[in-house]
Amino acid sequence: MKSLSTTSPAETLAASQEHKETIQRVRQRSFRTSLVFWSFVGPLVLGLIVFFFIPIVWSIVLSFASARATITPTSFVGLQNYREMLGDPDFTKALATFTIFAVFIVPTTFVCALAWHCWSIASRSLRAFFALSSSCPPRAPMSLLLSSGK
Repeated sequence: MKSLSTTSPAETLAASQEHKETIQRVRQRSFRTSLVFWSFVGPLVLGLIVFFFIPIVWSIVLSFASARATITPTSFVGLQNYREMLGDPDFTKALATFTIFAVFIVPTTFVCALAWHCWSIASRSLRAFFALSSSCPPRAPMSLLLSSGK
């Protein structure tokens, strides 16, 4: 009968070799998974950096400089551009309109759409009507354009 507390050097070597092979398989699988992940996510991250984050940072840099009709800042003006912008009545009117839209219209539209959806789920008899009415608004402008003959 074999004792549980003693192992031969050959068994220890075999267990160690098996452990190393298992670790190697896990690393290879992990590397493949990482490679597949970055092949899908890499272009997205690169696009976000190049076309989203860099332009935002550069526009912030340009907003503190005198850069008229150019992409290179010529001289630092600090907050002067913001003072001029906030002093313009057309800008303040546009800012007020946007604020009203963002604070009232967007949440109201969201709540109405949510209520419409909940009502459409609750009403079994009008389910076909709700399905049709949900798909009509995106198609309505195209239908009007096609019927106008232009």
